[in-house]
Amino acid sequence: MRKTVLRAIVTAVFALPLLAAAGQAARLENPYFSHWASLPVGKEVTGLGETRSIDGVKHYAWGHKLLEVHDDYVVLENERVSYDTNERTTKTIKLERYLGLRNLVEYGGTENVTVNGQVYSCEKYTIRYFGDSGRESLRFEYWFHPDIPGFAKFVMPSLPGDDEEIAVSGTETAVMWTP
Repeated sequence: MRKTVLRAIVTAVFALPLLAAAGQAARLENPYFSHWASLPVGKEVTGLGETRSIDGVKHYAWGHKLLEVHDDYVVLENERVSYDTNERTTKTIKLERYLGLRNLVEYGGTENVTVNGQVYSCEKYTIRYFGDSGRESLRFEYWFHPDIPGFAKFVMPSLPGDDEEIAVSGTETAVMWTP
């Protein structure tokens, strides 16, 4: 009996950390989180963007500033100013380290992105979000470069099968950032 209990304890001591690590490995790390988490607090980036919908094209300026870095999340300040209405919105965003279980991250290799007339060799990632039905509900494409906080470029394409009444696509490109 004593040997059985001892074996169970030893097995638990060695097996539980392995099981926890396996569960952690199954979770997908958000590359947008990873990029911001590698930077010092206070880094900023500003850029230009546009959205397209049934209502037409809207242009805006945007800015992101890194406020906090934690093991499992980062906090950003996000500011957006519409060129069409001059409306300014500022909000705080919490970026989680891990994506949900139904999401997918795809590495797309390196691609050149032109920012302010300069070409940067960027790492491309696509994050796909799936709804309860299993249908892809959102797709974000990011191009990251170590010199540019946040992203060099971001695209949210319309998806096949999107209802034209609610379909929205968008593009954002970095313009300036803190060194």
